[in-house]
Amino acid sequence: MAYVLECLQILYGAFFKPFSLQHQLRTIHPELSPWSSPFELRSEFATNPRLKRYANQAWLLSAIAPLLITAIVAPLYTLFARETFDWVDPGLFFLGWWIGLLFARGDNQSLSIWADRSLYGFTAIVLLFALSRNFAPELIQPILEVFQNQPNYSTIFNVLGLVAFGVAG
Repeated sequence: MAYVLECLQILYGAFFKPFSLQHQLRTIHPELSPWSSPFELRSEFATNPRLKRYANQAWLLSAIAPLLITAIVAPLYTLFARETFDWVDPGLFFLGWWIGLLFARGDNQSLSIWADRSLYGFTAIVLLFALSRNFAPELIQPILEVFQNQPNYSTIFNVLGLVAFGVAG
């Protein structure tokens, strides 16, 4: 229960008392601020347990708070707009958000290399499709027809990729 209360204090400090939060973070570590990532100081987690605890709390808040806010706003939207809340786009956004948070938190160098290569590979595939459409339309047209019949693919790739890249970046 104390852990949850500390998380709520961090959230309260971030929105209503940013200078107090900044002072509190300076007592944990002199380089820490509300705008910096505590995972940049990962090498000091072993010697500073308060820093590690704050990093875990900040990560947990980043992962859960947007989902809780959406869960509160969605019924209100349904009530006042008189239409149901579409959970597909927010769900894709949150999936991309969590993937990005995992990349941002991870200290695995090979995971970072894999993410970079995936981004470069995806960019190369998009460029190949764009060029092939002009120079070899008979080769690319059957592939494009498959994707045109599946309209959610573009939304899924855009939301997941861009949100994960933005959060981890």
